[in-house]
Amino acid sequence: AEGYFIKQADLSKANGGENQKQYRQSLQGLANFYANTSNFRKADSVFMILESNISRYLGKETRTYSDYLHDHGLMKLDLSDYASAEQDLKQSLEFYKGDESLSIHSQISIMDDLSKNYRNWGKYDAADVSITRAIELQSRYFGELSLAYVDLKTTKAYLLMERNLYKEAEEIFKANVSQVAKLVGPDNIRYAYEIRDFADCYRQQGDYHKAQPLYQQFAELALRLAGKVS
Repeated sequence: AEGYFIKQADLSKANGGENQKQYRQSLQGLANFYANTSNFRKADSVFMILESNISRYLGKETRTYSDYLHDHGLMKLDLSDYASAEQDLKQSLEFYKGDESLSIHSQISIMDDLSKNYRNWGKYDAADVSITRAIELQSRYFGELSLAYVDLKTTKAYLLMERNLYKEAEEIFKANVSQVAKLVGPDNIRYAYEIRDFADCYRQQGDYHKAQPLYQQFAELALRLAGKVS
């Protein structure tokens, strides 16, 4: 993969027009490859070249620059550089300021990642603001009957558990189990994982009486589904 992206970048290095677009795409792929393989020094170097190219040919008030900031912020999050990640992610959101209808999926994704950054940073109030906003946008524009909505609610539930707000988290996990059953059916590995998350909530409270049958249900379902696949 590394060789492919380097070759593509070299082939499209000529100035101007479509070649610059291809060059940026190759740099983006290469930077993400390095970040995903934990080669953060190389990733940061490629991100610097990408930032320079976008600034020169497109400007910073563009969707492309916002996407760059989002990806760079995620790398900083992986490095536990929470302050830098916050700066990149918040700046990435600035592109959408004043026109909420622009790329709702991107805004939700950035807010979700910003919430995770704050949670890892120990800034739980800020994390709650971000994930709550993401959930509101998902609900308003796409409704609540989707796995994407469930994923956001799961992030919210784990954040509540970090703050020892277990009863509120319980309600979310319980609703998620019901929601996923409607979306994919009770004979699906995703449904099994929702049951496991619900069990984790009880376990972390020390309520093993409620957690144990849920873990058993998860294990039985997972084994049965694994048997179907094999």
